[in-house]
Amino acid sequence: VQQSIPGKSTVIPNFYNPVFDQFTHAVKDKHTVFVGRLVSDKGVDLLIRSFKQVIATFPDAQLTIFGDGPEKGALLEIIDSLLLTKYITINTPLPPEALAQQLAHYKWLVIPSIWEEPFGLVALEGLASGCKIIAANGGGLPEAVGNFGLLFKRGNQQDLTNTLIKAYSESTLILNNNQALQTHLTLHSRSVIAKNYIQAFSKLIYS
Repeated sequence: VQQSIPGKSTVIPNFYNPVFDQFTHAVKDKHTVFVGRLVSDKGVDLLIRSFKQVIATFPDAQLTIFGDGPEKGALLEIIDSLLLTKYITINTPLPPEALAQQLAHYKWLVIPSIWEEPFGLVALEGLASGCKIIAANGGGLPEAVGNFGLLFKRGNQQDLTNTLIKAYSESTLILNNNQALQTHLTLHSRSVIAKNYIQAFSKLIYS
C-alpha cells in the first residue's frame, strides 16, 4: 500500500482487545504481574533480579509471570539461585479472556523490556484491567502508558528497583479510574482505530 499510494505517512496505533474492559470490578487481591514472551529482549531477568531487592523492603511482595519461551529454563534457574521461589511464579500463557480475568486482580503490571518496543499493547491491556503500569522508558511504551504509569530507565536494574519501591510505597500514586484514563483508552479502542484507518485511506484516495 505504501508503495502504490503517494503521500505522507500516517501513524495509527494498535487497538487493544475490549475483553480487558470487562472485569474491572474484581478485587485487587494480587500484587505484581508480567505478561509476555520469555525472551531476552523482554527483560524478565532484570525484573527478577530487581525483585530480590524489592522484597527486602516489601517482604509480602509477589510476582506472577504469564509467559513461555526459550528463556524460561534460565529464568527458573535465576529464581531458584536467588531464593525467590516463594515470591515469584511462572505460569503458562493464557487466552485473552482468561488473561483479562487474571489481570483484573493485580495491582501492578511491569513491562521491563530492554529493547525499544514498537508499541506496548500489553500496557493498554493492563490499564483497561485497572492495573498500575511500571514500564521501561523506550520505544512506544511511553505513548502506550501515557500519564497513567511510572517509567524507568530502560535496561537499568537499579532504576527499576527504585521505581518498584516508589510505586509500592505510594498506594495512591496513580489513580486509574478517571476520565482522562477512559479518554486514553478510547483513543486506542477498536472502533476509533478503525475510523482512523478509514479516514487515512479516504484522504489518500480522494485527495
